[in-house]
Amino acid sequence: LHFANYYVRRGRNDEAIQILSRIIDVFRETSEHVLESRALMRRSVALRTKGATQMAVRDAKQALAVAREHGTVQDQADAHSHLGRAYGTQGKFPRAEKELKLALAGYEEDGDLFQLSHTNGILGLAYTEMGDFSKAVNHYALAVQGWQQLGNEGDLALTLGNMSCLYYEQGRYKESLEIGNESLAKAKVTNNVRTQSFVCANIGDVLRELGEYEDALGKYDQALALARDCTLAPMISYCTINSGETYRLMGEKIRAKALLKEGLVLAHELDQEKERGLAYTSLGIIESEAQNAEEGITLLDKACELLARAGQKRSLALARFHMAHVFFQMQDYEGAIDNLRQVAALCDELGHVRFLVEDAKNAALMVQYAEASDSSLEPLFAGIRHEMNRSAGETSDVAPVEADGKEDDEPKSESIVPKIEVKAFGQTRIYLEGNPILNTAWGTTKAREMFLYLLHRGGPVSKNEVIEALWPQVSTSKSNSNFHSTLHRMKSALRPDCVEVDGEHYQLNPTWEYALDLRNFRDTLLHAESLAPNNPERARYMTQATESYKVPVLEDLGSAWCNQLRTDLESVFWKAITELSDNQKDAGDTRGSIAILEKALEIDEYQEDIYQKIIDLYIEAGDSAAASRTRRRRASLFGETVNLFFDSPQTKDSLP
Repeated sequence: LHFANYYVRRGRNDEAIQILSRIIDVFRETSEHVLESRALMRRSVALRTKGATQMAVRDAKQALAVAREHGTVQDQADAHSHLGRAYGTQGKFPRAEKELKLALAGYEEDGDLFQLSHTNGILGLAYTEMGDFSKAVNHYALAVQGWQQLGNEGDLALTLGNMSCLYYEQGRYKESLEIGNESLAKAKVTNNVRTQSFVCANIGDVLRELGEYEDALGKYDQALALARDCTLAPMISYCTINSGETYRLMGEKIRAKALLKEGLVLAHELDQEKERGLAYTSLGIIESEAQNAEEGITLLDKACELLARAGQKRSLALARFHMAHVFFQMQDYEGAIDNLRQVAALCDELGHVRFLVEDAKNAALMVQYAEASDSSLEPLFAGIRHEMNRSAGETSDVAPVEADGKEDDEPKSESIVPKIEVKAFGQTRIYLEGNPILNTAWGTTKAREMFLYLLHRGGPVSKNEVIEALWPQVSTSKSNSNFHSTLHRMKSALRPDCVEVDGEHYQLNPTWEYALDLRNFRDTLLHAESLAPNNPERARYMTQATESYKVPVLEDLGSAWCNQLRTDLESVFWKAITELSDNQKDAGDTRGSIAILEKALEIDEYQEDIYQKIIDLYIEAGDSAAASRTRRRRASLFGETVNLFFDSPQTKDSLP
């Protein structure tokens, strides 16, 4: 047992498990029941640290059964404690709470200050994860008091790290960083590698919430390295998944998906409900943003189920908020409101909404609709606006939120702001004098499409051309009826004077001002192409244009004119990307050339020729490992057979 404990403390879990498995058999044969129970508990620790959480639960249950029959009150308390910690590693915090409370009762009866402090610290963490902050504070205070009384700096460091997690869950980020750094310093002095890994990961969480993504990734990398040093498998999955979420927030969706899927596989192996829920949430958001609404809903629903089971109120509220947004985009307004009500209830229990601020900015249309539709949601959104103002350093109580998610802190001049603004890249949004026009205002999607078609044409269009574009397969009588009813709906959504009619020709009111991101994109590229190839302004304008490009373009519209426009825009986008990449390569910056292509693939990953170009560039740079990774990534999207047709001769010779 002594040697097994030695190996467990140093992360040599496989050796510890081998020793413990042998001596458990010996203790059973010799009927040394108490020692058998203790050996089972130690093996549970080694298995839990290694990531075999189901086996860890099994051993802890067996230890408890033996202790109940043959052990003392403390033996039984130890077994309850180990079982609670095993459940906690799986993210099953309600079960962990039950076992840890039983352990605490046993230690109180026995008067063991060390175990009381230890169990109070773990209970504090369980309550933190479940969002019961008042209970968490009480247990942490008892743990800190006990460790200080015992002079145990190592375990005090762990408890302070857990308190840092509590402050993070409460949205008290500055305090979380302060106490986290204090915990990290103590853990380094006492050479507590596991605590260092845990605290680095939590600091990464805080930095990510503050938008300091590069620093957050650095902390996750530190936590991963430390976790690997002591084979702390649960922390490896946690950091991998949260690194993926950070890349998602940075807009690097290909890298995000790869990390999220990698972490999800490990979380499945470890039976971690919390981590699986986090991964499914991020993957669901990515799919919904890619207009795969049904897949997004499926993934987010899985996330909600897992996070609810794990008692993860904060993460559950975030998943529900995103599910509401997907329902809203699908025009299932009842589903959106239902999910937002659940978000409001969870935030009420948590006592803060700070973690929802950035997501609310990106869902301003839904926020405006929900506030107008359900008065019970007003406190939720008032709290979000208050947090926006606080983070911006404003002193006013509540400031209105613009449709693009920015606060209206400066009056806008009527001569500068166009009367109509259309954002057709990504989610299609239309604003009339700064106010968003909801989908419900149009009545039908054809009314919105008619407006977009007239805007795209930019001048007088014959009635027959409009009919051919919107109703190409409909009979003349029916199409005439459709035209006039749709025109009426379009005027109702905008204003009666939005259209100018000249006989059988129609155009949007030419006295109005219009801003269309698609037009800005094309105009910027045309200006760039008018400049000489060696003019540095050419590359600057091309970069500006390509950075504004997003997919989908004109979502939910499948008419031929829309499809042709998408094809044209995609073509000029990739032409510009190729030129920018080639410029970097010609200048001797191969890595810069690759970076441009990789970033473009985050917008549209289904570009086989671009993957081949990246592979060739990696080979040219002498990085065959990166070339192989890109080749595998391409194969995962298009199938292995692409290697027969698209690999260049130099790639074929260079890759294994």
